[in-house]
Amino acid sequence: MASTASSETKDKPAPCITPSNLIECIQDGKAFADMRITVRMNNGVTVLDILGRLDSSTLTDAEGLLLRLIDEGETKIVVNFELLQYISSGGFRFLLLAARWLKEAGGSLRICAVSGNVREIFDISGFATLFDIFPDETSALARF
Repeated sequence: MASTASSETKDKPAPCITPSNLIECIQDGKAFADMRITVRMNNGVTVLDILGRLDSSTLTDAEGLLLRLIDEGETKIVVNFELLQYISSGGFRFLLLAARWLKEAGGSLRICAVSGNVREIFDISGFATLFDIFPDETSALARF
C-alpha cells in the first residue's frame, strides 16, 4: 500500500477508509506496511488521523501535508494516533518539526490516543514529556 494523504471538504467525504473500518481491518489481521492520513475538521480544529507507520519511508508525505495545511492557515492541529502501529525516530523528528512550524505560525499541536507499543516508545524515549498528549480526541480538542 502506498502512502497517501487525503483531505475532506464540506461537500464530499475524504476518499479514505473511516477509522471504524480501519479498526475492523486491523482486527481481521491485515497489516499496513505504509501510512494513510485522513484530514478532517472537528469544531474548527484540523485533525490528522494517522494509520499505519510514521517512519522514514512515509515522512515526505506527512511533512508535505502538514506544510500545506499551515500554508493554508491551519494553526490548530490534533494528530490522532489511535490507528498508528509504529513510530520511528524519523516520526519523532516529524512531530518536533510540526510543533516548531505551528509555533512559528502562531498555532499549536496536540497529540491524542497514543496507546500500546507506540505509547511505550513515547515513554521510553522521553518524547512523552515534550508534547501535549491526551487520552482521546475530545480531551485534545478541549485544550484549544
